[in-house]
Amino acid sequence: MEITVESFKIDGWEEWQKGLLLAENEEWILVNEIYADYMLDGFCLYKKEFVNQRLNGKSERLIERVFKLRRDKHTLTTNLKLQTPSKF
Repeated sequence: MEITVESFKIDGWEEWQKGLLLAENEEWILVNEIYADYMLDGFCLYKKEFVNQRLNGKSERLIERVFKLRRDKHTLTTNLKLQTPSKF
C-alpha cells in the first residue's frame, strides 16, 4: 500500500495545503487534508490548473512514515479512482 503525503500551493491561497494523496487524474487531485498533529480532516478536491506547486519533501515524508507506523485506518483508502464528468 502506497502512502503519499504532499503539500500544495494553490493560486490565491496564502498557506500551503497538506494532504494524503487519495487519487488524481489529468485535471483533479483528491486529498484527505492533514490539518495538524498528523490528524486527517476532510477531503479536498484541487483542480490542477490552480495548483502552482506540489511538494513531497522532508516534512511530508516524515508524515508518511508516521501514518505507516500507526497503520492508520484512513490510509487504507489510498487506491481510489477519480472520475469526473466531462462538463465538470
